[in-house]
Amino acid sequence: MRNSYKAFPVIFAAGILFSCESGDQAFPGKVKAYLHNYNQQYQGLLKEAAEAEWRLNTYIVEGDTVTKRKVERANEKMAAFTGSEANIEKSRWFLTQHKKLSDLQIRQLEYILYRAGKNPAIAGELVKERIKADAAQTAALFGFDFRMDGKSVTPNEIDKILRESDDENERVKAWEASKEVGRTLKEGLVNLRDLRNQCVQALDFDDYFAYEVSE
Repeated sequence: MRNSYKAFPVIFAAGILFSCESGDQAFPGKVKAYLHNYNQQYQGLLKEAAEAEWRLNTYIVEGDTVTKRKVERANEKMAAFTGSEANIEKSRWFLTQHKKLSDLQIRQLEYILYRAGKNPAIAGELVKERIKADAAQTAALFGFDFRMDGKSVTPNEIDKILRESDDENERVKAWEASKEVGRTLKEGLVNLRDLRNQCVQALDFDDYFAYEVSE
C-alpha cells in the first residue's frame, strides 16, 4: 500500500479543517485560498448530510422512501466533492511543497486526501452504490421491529431490562430480541463490506480496514 494519508478522530479532524489561519503569515496564497474554499464547501455539505442522517434515524414511517433518498442525495454531494479528482490532485501537489507549509497546513491537506480515499471519483458508480447500501442499512436498523412475547419493544426498553431486571428468563428474552436485527442486516452488511473495500481500493488501499487505520 503506497498511501500515507493520516486518519484522525472525526471531531478532531473537523477542528483541524475549520481552524483559524489568520496569524500564519507564511501560508502560500494559493494554498490558503484552496483550504478556505474547501472548508466553506465542506461545512455546508457536512451540515446538510448530518441533518438528513438525523432525520433518517429518528423519523421512522413504514413505506417512507423520501427520507432515505434525501440521505443518499446529501451523501452523494459530499462524496462528489471530497472525492473529486481536483481535490485529490491539488492536495497531492501542495504536499510536494511540504517544506513551505506549516504542520497544520500539512495535516489539513493530508486529511483532505484521507477523506477522498473513501469517495474517490475514479470509483464513481461504486461510491454511489455504497452510499445507497449504507442508507439502506441505516433505515433497516432504525426501522426494525424488536419484539418480545409477540409484542413490539423499543431498544431502550430492551436495554432497561438487561440493566435492571432480576428475572433471568426475561433477560434472556431481551437478549435474544436484541440480536434478531442481525438476521435482517446480514446480507446487506456483506454487500456493504464489499462495496467499501472496492471504493478505497481505487486509491490503492488493501481494504476498508487498511483505509481506516492508515497513518
